[in-house]
Amino acid sequence: MQESSTEKESFTPLEYQAEDIQFLLDTPCAALLYWMGLGKTATLLSTLDDLMFNQFSVKKTLVLGPKNVIRATWPDEVDKWAEFRAMTYTVLHGKNKDQLLLQDTDLYFINYEGLKWLYNKYQDKTLRGKLPYFDMVVADESTRIKNATSKTSKYCKALFGNVPRKVDLTGTIAPNGYIDLFGQMDFLQPGLLAKNITGYRNAYFLPPAEGNPSKKYVLRSGVKDIIANKIAPYVRVRGKDCIKQKDPVLNTIYCDLPEKEMKQYERMEKDFYLELEDGGGLDIFSAGTLSMKLRQFIQGFVYDTEQGTTHDVNRIKALALKELVESLNGQPLLCGIQFQYEVDMLRKVFGYRIPAMYSPTSDKEEIENIRRWNRGEIKLLLMHPQSGGIGLNLQAGGSDVLWFSQTWNLEHYLQMNARIDRLGQKDGVIIHHLVMRDTVDEVIVNVLKHKAKEQSELLTAIELYGRSHEKENARVKSR
Repeated sequence: MQESSTEKESFTPLEYQAEDIQFLLDTPCAALLYWMGLGKTATLLSTLDDLMFNQFSVKKTLVLGPKNVIRATWPDEVDKWAEFRAMTYTVLHGKNKDQLLLQDTDLYFINYEGLKWLYNKYQDKTLRGKLPYFDMVVADESTRIKNATSKTSKYCKALFGNVPRKVDLTGTIAPNGYIDLFGQMDFLQPGLLAKNITGYRNAYFLPPAEGNPSKKYVLRSGVKDIIANKIAPYVRVRGKDCIKQKDPVLNTIYCDLPEKEMKQYERMEKDFYLELEDGGGLDIFSAGTLSMKLRQFIQGFVYDTEQGTTHDVNRIKALALKELVESLNGQPLLCGIQFQYEVDMLRKVFGYRIPAMYSPTSDKEEIENIRRWNRGEIKLLLMHPQSGGIGLNLQAGGSDVLWFSQTWNLEHYLQMNARIDRLGQKDGVIIHHLVMRDTVDEVIVNVLKHKAKEQSELLTAIELYGRSHEKENARVKSR
């Protein structure tokens, strides 16, 4: 069990946070859809403080989240604010988590991957009566339970189906459209949208068109308002308009493949074949693999999965990154990557071991990187969005983000940008995109814009219906 340190800042909720604290107190199962960086963690902690120490209606709370979020963000937030000094917490991670689960503490933090372990513990008859009873569960970055048929969602339903208070926290509730809503809302309010995911699809979506390899469900005409109206009483939406912070500046840095490399790229795109410098070649056997190889090629390399080798093909983007770093004149840069080999390639080009947060990075090194970045000790940090792009507070370390390689995933894109563009950022944020002209890079950027537009429409609809419910409730109370 850990207690907070002595030197703390004072937390005073902003106007929208105070309203949402009251909303959570009045709504036992609810979702906070905060634009990343607006302070949803502190808002939730303030709600918990009231529930635990004023109302005495909550004794033990379990917080689910990505690994780095539960190991760094939540503990750091509890330790930061003087108002939460009475809270104790434990992180259920590592070799001692069996013993930690038996400790008497207020907050328990666990990553989603630990739910199987937790489920097995509650199935152990020898532990009955010894394990904590959670009367509140928080699903931070709740898109992790968007798939209602996943094992993660099934463990949640089995473990927390009868918990009286549940909260979803996220900034990107529907990065892939309305289909992502069901699992998250079913966690809060089972049966609200449909009995199960099949019923939800049948009620609100058209099945994928025959021959459509994407297998995407398309919303039926006129159902957006129905969905928004159903979930609005349980959801509070907060956009960036809550704060006066300026929108980030978007800066596209274009690169061009030289004629020789462009011919290689075009032949690969047309013939599913890449001719290599050593006289060999690389056959590509599917459209899905082709898209991946095209993306690798413009990043400067290609994997040969059959041979287990990697071929360097150009250094155009790597050198462009080096120029950007030099032009920043010592200002820190958070650099988004997509492929493991990009780290090795960039370390060769730069001539030193650039700090990185990606799958080979150890837990200890990740935490060290986070804290060194926030102390201003790292000038270039490579990060894969799945390793560090969710929930971390990195605004103290810099104000520039670069997408060295583009991502198809809107959630990854928004979440990683929001590590820097969030409450407490003192400087103007610049989001750089390193884009190879006339290639798949430009396609990816356009697809992201389309996804962002659909999610924005959904959030606007929920917010409008939420306001109408608030007005109706106020009218009823005034009678």
